[in-house]
Amino acid sequence: FLQEAEIMAQFQHPHVVELQGVCLQEQPWLLIQELSSYGDFDNVLRTARMRDMALTQTEALHFINQLAAACSYVLSKGVLHLDIAARNLLLFERNTLKLADFGNARQLPQGKKYIQLEEPPKVAARWLAVEAMTQLRFSEASDVWAAAVAAWEILSMGTKPYPDTHFLQVMRVVVAGERLPQTELCSDDLYALLLKCWDVKPDRRPSFADLLTKV
Repeated sequence: FLQEAEIMAQFQHPHVVELQGVCLQEQPWLLIQELSSYGDFDNVLRTARMRDMALTQTEALHFINQLAAACSYVLSKGVLHLDIAARNLLLFERNTLKLADFGNARQLPQGKKYIQLEEPPKVAARWLAVEAMTQLRFSEASDVWAAAVAAWEILSMGTKPYPDTHFLQVMRVVVAGERLPQTELCSDDLYALLLKCWDVKPDRRPSFADLLTKV
């Protein structure tokens, strides 16, 4: 709890949710953050899809660019999110998207570019990079992988990643090379960029700074 508060207290960015206070007077302790007008983006997308509504390609790219900006900023503070997904994006007025839920986030040690966990974090495998699943190794590259899955969620209007695969089998199919398919909203160039973000080798994935110039 306090680790999450300390991490969030560093942030001041238009696309990262703002911590407004901490209540420690009695249990349960509470983080007080700005209120989203429309809630989590995953729910917004799924609700729209069920009503036969869809984003335009321009709108989808606008949201993906905001996601990349948020992730790039968080990394600039030496923080790995570890749980980037559409459910952890909040939608505000004027189609403003903000990255939220830093409960699994980690501060990178000074001079280090990755962290090695001893136990799996409480995050869903569908968003995890290969090395995060198999070695519990997390870095900018693993957050880039997860952000690309979140971008795919936006492009698919909130479809669950690997919807026909049982969660216990996700690691097997991803390690074997299966990747999320191209969606109608996703151009060939953008899909090629997503595939780079899902490269099995972390050092071959683009950085968030790269993504900001390409989305």
